[in-house]
Amino acid sequence: MADTDSADVPAERPHRVRRRDVYYVSGFDPKGVAWYHHVYQSEAPKQAALGNYRIKVGDRQRQPDHVARWHVRYEDDGNAVDTTYDFLRWDDIMRANWPRGAFAMQWLMLGTYWRYFTTGILWRVLKLTWATFIAAAYPAGLLIALGLVALLVIGLGALTAWLINVPAWIGLIIGLVPAYAVMVYGSPWLEKTYGAQWLVRIYAFNLKQARRAVPALEDRLDKFAQHIAARSKTTDADEILIVGHSTGAQTAVSLIDRVLRLDADFCTRRAQVSFLTIGGSILMMGWQPEASWFRDAVKRIAEAPRFDWIDFTVAQDGATFALQDPVKLLGLRATTAENDKPKLLSTKLFDLFTPESFKKVHRDWRRVHFHYLMASERAADYDYFAITAGPLTLAQRYAHRATTVTFDRFRLKILRKFDP
Repeated sequence: MADTDSADVPAERPHRVRRRDVYYVSGFDPKGVAWYHHVYQSEAPKQAALGNYRIKVGDRQRQPDHVARWHVRYEDDGNAVDTTYDFLRWDDIMRANWPRGAFAMQWLMLGTYWRYFTTGILWRVLKLTWATFIAAAYPAGLLIALGLVALLVIGLGALTAWLINVPAWIGLIIGLVPAYAVMVYGSPWLEKTYGAQWLVRIYAFNLKQARRAVPALEDRLDKFAQHIAARSKTTDADEILIVGHSTGAQTAVSLIDRVLRLDADFCTRRAQVSFLTIGGSILMMGWQPEASWFRDAVKRIAEAPRFDWIDFTVAQDGATFALQDPVKLLGLRATTAENDKPKLLSTKLFDLFTPESFKKVHRDWRRVHFHYLMASERAADYDYFAITAGPLTLAQRYAHRATTVTFDRFRLKILRKFDP
């Protein structure tokens, strides 16, 4: 019998995870690694107490090429797992692309929303889910309202000048000074109270990212891909888990595509390669006309062999597209079937909290959008710390749950005759 080329024989994979490598990609959030490490370190023991396991999170360690690392030790009655958690830092790039100032934000808002309107993306969002449309549109509404208040103040100044019969330039001053104060003080108040400017910055950065117009990010992702590809060839991990949160989901798609192009055997070695997207907004970039390269990347990873992808969202998170298939909605396949990637699952937010807490949490959009990374109040099926540190691979942990084939709770009946 002829010898079989070992490269053509998939490596046998373990039934239980003893070692895991995690690579985490954050969304467009300049808070940085210290905040995320603190959240993981403080929330993990709370979740462990609910799940009847023990978990120890080590200190942060600086690695080359903008990587921060910490180690996680998981133990339960029958398992012990060691996880290396690499936080892939790009918060410096976010801060460099973080416009400030009331008038700069007004200009940015007008240009950004005009682009989303003229490309038809806002219409697509509205047809698909009114909840996400409101989340996408309300920042513009608030900033427009602020501008209108400033114009009203100027108008009142002109009216005052006319009533008291003073020169028009005096009336202009009477209006401009308080209008300037409205803009300067009103803009940060809107940000603090409603987070409006953060969302505008995210949507504006999406436009740059779709055009690949942020060279620093392109270079950083190349380095991250080289880091992952090199480690994957020597690791003794049973699972390589890549996590993309919020807009980090689309950044992680671009990253994984780079790894696959660097290393054709990435998914076929002993370690199971898994991809977890949580609270993602892949469609907001995938629908950009200039993002054909990104749509190609989504298709490649969705079709990659021996590669698991689960997408967790929740209906109460207006900053995501809850239980919607990005591959189908980008026109990369016709339908959603049970074995397609990604598997679409809900965290079932109501199951994570007591009814009293749920009433408070689900009204706080920022808390809902970050709940994927935090402990719950009740033991439930979704457990971020068991996913990233426990003894089961991502696919094993959720093998009992079927993908969501259809979710149209937030589609307006009047628009259901239109394809999303």
